[in-house]
Amino acid sequence: MPETSAPPTPRRPRLKHVLLGAAGGALVLLPLSQVLRYQGTELTALAAERAALDPMAQALGVQRGLLAHREAADHVLRGRHALEAERQLRQLELDQRLRELQDTLTAGWWMRALQESQSLAGDWRPLARRVALRQINAADSLEAHQLLMEQAVQVMDLVEASTPVGGSTAVAALAALSARHLQDQPALNTQDRQRSLAAVEAALLAHDASLVQREAEVKHQRAALTWALGALLALGLTAYWLRRLRQGSRAEPATGSSASADDTEQRLGHGRRATDRAPQHDETAPLLERLRSGDVPRSSETR
Repeated sequence: MPETSAPPTPRRPRLKHVLLGAAGGALVLLPLSQVLRYQGTELTALAAERAALDPMAQALGVQRGLLAHREAADHVLRGRHALEAERQLRQLELDQRLRELQDTLTAGWWMRALQESQSLAGDWRPLARRVALRQINAADSLEAHQLLMEQAVQVMDLVEASTPVGGSTAVAALAALSARHLQDQPALNTQDRQRSLAAVEAALLAHDASLVQREAEVKHQRAALTWALGALLALGLTAYWLRRLRQGSRAEPATGSSASADDTEQRLGHGRRATDRAPQHDETAPLLERLRSGDVPRSSETR
């Protein structure tokens, strides 16, 4: 029985094509991955800088609250008792600002600044009580408020020095320097100090807004690059599977013809049919033998 022939094996992709595809994919994917890594680092730095600006603004608010209460307390201690309601209002505002500052520092990584703010709050409460009970004179009240404002500046310095990613930011350092500069000018009146602190606080808020905008831009760019990277990967996988399907469709006719030939060989081996190929019998030799023996009459004799 004839041996059956094995179906032809599909051709594998050449090594050159594989290497070229891998090199092309690396040239595209490596720059994209580096850009994504850089953007991730930038987002981390922006988040850290924004986190540092928050306690800075809170500390500036505490200084402004101390200035407002110092002025109201000075009027009351000098005999203008009608302003006691305003002094109490300033006291409540400062209490709120101190709580917000401590909450902000607790949520971050500024342990030394938190300890300093707690010390500031601990020194503030007995001072407010002595002013309310008229147990302190105006001069001592001014001096005590000045010491508290220096503690608030110290909180800013500790926050600026403890900013983790990339060290201290330029705006945070400028805010701490401006607050320190105001404390070194005792002759400056309360209104001028309030305006200067308000200007520094406005600069902090403006810088925070610019950081928010930059963070949104980086996130948008990062999302677009991530989508492009996913699209490239999907395109590569699609091309690979389409190539596999084309190779499979090319191999099917050869496999079918081989199976047909094998089936024909098997049918010829097991049993013959009228339509199958078969060797023809040679009838010429028997006919000549019969003519010699006289079994077949000749045409002339018949006539």
